[in-house]
Amino acid sequence: MDTIDLSGQVAVVTGAGRGLGREYAKVLATNRALLIINDNAYNEDGTSLASETAREIEDMGGCAIVNTDDISTRDGCRNLIETVENNFGFVDIFIHNAGFILEKDFLDHDDFDWNKMLDIHLNASYYLLKGIIPLMMKKKYGRIVMVTSTDGMFGLEKQAGYAAAKMGVFGLVQVIKQEFQDMDIKCNLISPLAATQQTKNALQGILVEKLSPEKAAPIIGYLCSPQCRHNGKVFLAAGGYFSCIGFCQGEGVFIPNEQLTAQSVYNKIDRITDFTYANPISSSRQTAK
Repeated sequence: MDTIDLSGQVAVVTGAGRGLGREYAKVLATNRALLIINDNAYNEDGTSLASETAREIEDMGGCAIVNTDDISTRDGCRNLIETVENNFGFVDIFIHNAGFILEKDFLDHDDFDWNKMLDIHLNASYYLLKGIIPLMMKKKYGRIVMVTSTDGMFGLEKQAGYAAAKMGVFGLVQVIKQEFQDMDIKCNLISPLAATQQTKNALQGILVEKLSPEKAAPIIGYLCSPQCRHNGKVFLAAGGYFSCIGFCQGEGVFIPNEQLTAQSVYNKIDRITDFTYANPISSSRQTAK
């Protein structure tokens, strides 16, 4: 089996100052990628979290450039792209990990909360991919990993803004995977569960140890490698456990025109909602029968 080797490849990781982002960056550095570390957070003493990650990577013998732009803004995204262009002129790997969780009842959300979620998770995805993908097209190669969440796919109370934004990222990836697959630009998603700054209140005791960020990060090495053959997939990663999450469509029922009424649909609703013979769906074109 081929050995994963990212020597000479340029990788951009957002939100890489701590937690999962830092571990993703370290996995890539371990496999010899050249890193651009983005994070706009600072410690209380004024030191940059991105600088700390870069220093750790350099101590490992790797190469890391620091970027502290706020990518929840269009200008911040543009500045990060310029950092890539000025230092390398191209990019092979992009991981958009930056973001945060807001726990609030749906009716307590206000416009500021809602837009803040969209800005960092979904709008930043749009602005960054608009800049990153043309740089990948220069080499007709690229590996993109976006972060989604089971909160968006399956729902969780008090997570309306976060869930909506993360499901928006999922939809964006399903389009990207099809539009650029002929250039060997693959775009996948990771849905991680780890004990980080964001989740420390929800995960306590033994879970904090079992779900440490470094136990979710190794799959990034595969998703960012030339060996990656998957595209548009969602990978769950938690505590050393990895799986693939998919959507499926039930066998369904066809109702002839002469019988097509609300009552006839109701009469067959059990068969319509039966997933016994469900088929995986990887494109909206598959849903038409």
